[in-house]
Amino acid sequence: MGVAAAWALSALMVPVFATAQEANVSTTVASLGSRTATSRINIDAVKPRPATDGGLALPSLAVTDDGSGPRVRNLVLELPDLDLGGGSVASRLGDQPLPAVFRAAPLAGSTLTSPMRGLAFTTTGSAPLSLSFGQMPASTTGTQRSAPALAAAAVSFNPSSRFSVTPQVLIPSGSRGAQTSVGTAIRANVVGNFALATDVGMAGTADTAWAPLASARLVGQWPRAGIETSVLRGAAAPREAGTAFVSSRDREAAQAQVQPLPGLTLAALASSSRPSSDPDADDTTLGSLRIAYDGLWNGKVAAVRQREATASRESEITSLEWRQRGPGRMTVRYVHQRASDSALAEAEEGSSRVEFDLPVVAPRCAGCPDLRAALTAGSSSQTESGLNSRVSGRVSLIDDAVLTGETQFGLTGGDGQVLRALRVTTEMPVVPATRLQLSYAYRTGARFPLGQVFEARILRRISLGW
Repeated sequence: MGVAAAWALSALMVPVFATAQEANVSTTVASLGSRTATSRINIDAVKPRPATDGGLALPSLAVTDDGSGPRVRNLVLELPDLDLGGGSVASRLGDQPLPAVFRAAPLAGSTLTSPMRGLAFTTTGSAPLSLSFGQMPASTTGTQRSAPALAAAAVSFNPSSRFSVTPQVLIPSGSRGAQTSVGTAIRANVVGNFALATDVGMAGTADTAWAPLASARLVGQWPRAGIETSVLRGAAAPREAGTAFVSSRDREAAQAQVQPLPGLTLAALASSSRPSSDPDADDTTLGSLRIAYDGLWNGKVAAVRQREATASRESEITSLEWRQRGPGRMTVRYVHQRASDSALAEAEEGSSRVEFDLPVVAPRCAGCPDLRAALTAGSSSQTESGLNSRVSGRVSLIDDAVLTGETQFGLTGGDGQVLRALRVTTEMPVVPATRLQLSYAYRTGARFPLGQVFEARILRRISLGW
């Protein structure tokens, strides 16, 4: 860690004259004796300019040390784009999210939202292709502790602007219960104001038979109204927790929005879901209704009622909000929550609170303050109530130095705590292209047993090349 810190500090302080990619480099050192803070070195690479696209990019890097030794938390290398006549190939190596074609699909499981450590290729052109190879994070629950590997591929065909077909395949390994899946996504503007999106496929493991997957979504849109319906049929949940590469829920949902009068909008949502492995299981139902009116001279009012229920638990949220028009607007919000659970001794609990987002004091000149404040009064449960406030601001000092800060004050009936959090940061130039940040943070609670943390950070924009 000492060698890495010395290298980073020398890179920060010594000018580099190589003409190539620019990068933001920062180092953070926690206060001595603060066992809850973590030292880190970050190198946030900036994507190469067109003039340097032919060379390698500087990797983005995050090295942390929590007292048990330095560890690389994040490492990403942007490889040069390759031109292929009518298209190009972009590639990344390291820690990165999966391409959206995989993680945002209706049939995608929760595991695909986690970052992958590996290699990804994406192409442009008439048939864009996406390839990904790597490892997903290891599961922290269940008996599975190894990090499953993953290979995913998808190609999109667009015969016209109104129709597209995207076959895709996802093959995991190293996790016994993870499902291999193949499918095809179809997007089409059916007729007039209607659009249809379907996903069909199959998923299976080495020990189970292949199961069909399906998703359909129909959207209709008009000038003063809209409607959307969706149906999802997933696969049975894997036996190993944390390896859900395919959705394991069945769901039906419908939502509609209508504007009967100018400025008045009504929106409703209703959905029902259950585990895919048990079609006779009790449904989880969700319903909401929102009414908003934007015709007032001084602002907009909105009311929302939402209810979610299972066989044993039910929760409701009711909120009323008024939002002021114009810059530096003010917001007043009332929120009431109620929940009941037949399995608990305390069958029902509720809370109410009033929130105020105060007008923003925007800077009107150089050196003028920029302040934001919010106030919350009410109860977090039936037995606790209190008053909380949050104030944050930024003000310019002299010679390009700025001061930022944020405070949280609270007063509850139980502990009488007043100051709950405070953070003050000053930033100032020290040498050309280098800035120094000094910050002090105080927070109550288990996160910071010592109550306070000091940090010093050096920000340096340098040019590095190959």
